[in-house]
Amino acid sequence: MIIKYRFRKAKISSNLKQYLEEKVKKLEKIVPKSTIFDIELRSETRSKKGKNKIINITVDIPGEKVIHISKASIDFKAAVDISQEMLEKVLTRWHKKKTGKRKRDRIINMTKKMVFWVPEKIVSIAKPYKEKIKTKRLFISHSIFKDEAIDEFKNSKEPFLIFENSQTHKLNLIFKKNSKNIIIYEIEK
Repeated sequence: MIIKYRFRKAKISSNLKQYLEEKVKKLEKIVPKSTIFDIELRSETRSKKGKNKIINITVDIPGEKVIHISKASIDFKAAVDISQEMLEKVLTRWHKKKTGKRKRDRIINMTKKMVFWVPEKIVSIAKPYKEKIKTKRLFISHSIFKDEAIDEFKNSKEPFLIFENSQTHKLNLIFKKNSKNIIIYEIEK
């Protein structure tokens, strides 16, 4: 990692330079070693809202990307902190994109086979996923009242019950929402 400094109309103490180096070194684990940081610190006499300490940081990742960040503040340390946070966000996003460590890349595709090496054997697991669908035919022989259907449903172990309501002559569906509540839908054609 190469760090270049430029100072314009600014007197920089060795403490500030050391502080700046510490902040930039935190980014070392994210960027390649050949990355060039060009840091310009300048002080302006005329500025809006008293923010006359400006830092311009250009990060050149060879063969990849050039990032430029410019921040102004009342003092250089505050400007360095703000720009370091911003750079860290941008470079972390770039690093995740580059290395493929995004959320969507971690999704396992169930249709692929996974193979593991075991001494003297190759064991294949996770066969392709096949959805099993069972079809059952339901016959409604007679219509019943809603109260009778609820009692019948409570006594059965089935997850739902379909019946013809003898009052409305329409199909109804009963199922358990949770352990206490039962829901009844009236189905219309």
